[in-house]
Amino acid sequence: PQFNYLPVFLVSKKEMKNFGDLSKLEQFLAKLLVPLQYYTLIPISVIIGRFNLHIISMVYALKNKKFHDVVGLLMYCAWFGTMMNILPAQERIPFLFIAYITAGILHVQLTISHLATDAFTAEEDEKLQFFAFQMRTTRNIDCSWWDDWFHGGLQYQIEHHLFPQMPRHYLAKTKPLVEELCKKHDLPYRSTSLSGAVSECLSDLHSIRHFIDDLAYPHEIMPVSE
Repeated sequence: PQFNYLPVFLVSKKEMKNFGDLSKLEQFLAKLLVPLQYYTLIPISVIIGRFNLHIISMVYALKNKKFHDVVGLLMYCAWFGTMMNILPAQERIPFLFIAYITAGILHVQLTISHLATDAFTAEEDEKLQFFAFQMRTTRNIDCSWWDDWFHGGLQYQIEHHLFPQMPRHYLAKTKPLVEELCKKHDLPYRSTSLSGAVSECLSDLHSIRHFIDDLAYPHEIMPVSE
C-alpha cells in the first residue's frame, strides 16, 4: 500500500487498523506527532527530505542488491564530501544545511503529489490495474512559465509514474494523451496549482489527525470506489 508514514504522519484512517502492530515507542511517537502533522508536514519535508531520500535510497539498494546503485550513491557521497572539504571548516555544516534545505523545497512538491488522494490496502492494490492505481493515487502540479524549470519535470508526476523512464521533456507532450484516456475510462486526473495542492493536503491532514485519538474505533476497509 502507498501509505506508510506512521508514526510521523497519518495519511489514511485505514492505517489505524494496524496501529496495534506498531512498537510501544512508535505508538507513543504517533500519539505525539500525528496531532501536529498539519503544522509539521512542510518543515519536515524541507529540512529532512533530502537526507531521508539518501537514506531510503541506500537501504533500498542494499536490500535489493542493486550494487550499481550503491556504487553511484557512494560516488555521490565522495564527490559531495570532497566539495565540502574545500570549504573552510566553519562553513561546511551551514553549507550542507542550506544546500539540502533549498533542495528540500522540491520534496514538498513530491510529497503533496501523493497526499490527499485515494488510499488502498495491499489487497485493494492487487485488484486495481496499474493505470487506475496511478490515477487514483497521484496528482500533477500546474506550473507557470517562470517556475516550470524548478520542478524538473516532476510536476508531471502522473506521467512520470506511468512512464518512469520517459525523458522529462516528453512528459508535457504525453499529458493530453493521458487526460484523454482518463476521460474515456471515467478515471480522475488530478492537476492543481502548488498552493492549491498544499492547501488541500494540509486540510486533509488536519481533518484526519483526530483518528489517532480514537484507537478503539473499529475502522473498516473502505471499498475501492471511495
